[in-house]
Amino acid sequence: LVRLEDMRIAYLLTSLFTIAAATTEIFYYADGDTDHAVTKCVTDAITRLEEATTCISFTENSIEPEIAFAIVHSSECAWQPSNKSIHLSADCISDNFCTELVGKAVGVDRPAQDVAHFLGEKYNCTGPCSGLRCEHGGLLNVERCECSCKYAFGGQRCEQLKRTDFNDASCGVIEAQDAGSLSLSTFPGDQLKGTICQWLLKSNDPWAKFELNFDGLDMDNKDMPPGIICNDILSVYGAGKQTTIPCNGEPVAKMTSASNWVLVELRTNPWSQEAHAGPEIRYNLISRPTGALAFSEGMTASTFVSSLLPAAALIAARLL
Repeated sequence: LVRLEDMRIAYLLTSLFTIAAATTEIFYYADGDTDHAVTKCVTDAITRLEEATTCISFTENSIEPEIAFAIVHSSECAWQPSNKSIHLSADCISDNFCTELVGKAVGVDRPAQDVAHFLGEKYNCTGPCSGLRCEHGGLLNVERCECSCKYAFGGQRCEQLKRTDFNDASCGVIEAQDAGSLSLSTFPGDQLKGTICQWLLKSNDPWAKFELNFDGLDMDNKDMPPGIICNDILSVYGAGKQTTIPCNGEPVAKMTSASNWVLVELRTNPWSQEAHAGPEIRYNLISRPTGALAFSEGMTASTFVSSLLPAAALIAARLL
């Protein structure tokens, strides 16, 4: 008879072998002259990506012929595909930027918060909770495999607005393709008192951002109590901290979304003594280039050329 302990050991070894067999090893190389802060930024990004997935392992190996990327100290901060090198200096490093560059180096051109998810998809490993990905700033509880959604959002992935009881036809999800404006359907006529409206601006471009301009704010600012900046409440979510827009004459700066969506909510004063048209918010869709830029063809700046020498020497050595 096979002892129970032997069966447990056999099961454990089989499980470990299965996990090891399913792991994809990605090789990289850090040039010896690379600034320590630069190397640490990239290796910290690598560690975060390994922890967020279940089948990817990054290994530093300068002689491996199938190297995915080299880390080169350079004033040019970008991904250089022609020689498979990440160029960075201490002046341009950040957690997000280094994560985006590593993603670009392994074929995942996404903002930092999405790199791990799409890296897992690329190598057929889903990470915890079968690849559940929370949207609109939601946070994943890996113990319960549930998304904790931010204000106004619901659904399994925080993919939808909670409210549907808007009393204006303009409210809801807006799939933006270009510049436009947000206003109530009654604009420039009088808004309804007690209106509740949410506009969710979204773009299919993962790198896009929205710039909001608050030039036209015909809102209730009469007889406001001390400390109140507007009797109508206009709030913005998804552009850093939640912000309430004043209508008391204070200048309102332009706002830029943190990612490819932004939520604007309007609650009009049901006891307003005067008629108002409500806000008109103009927005621009900024389809910015990725944080993990590739160099432009034909770039011949001296800093660019000199930055390629370590990686070029490494590639030449492998060909000999």
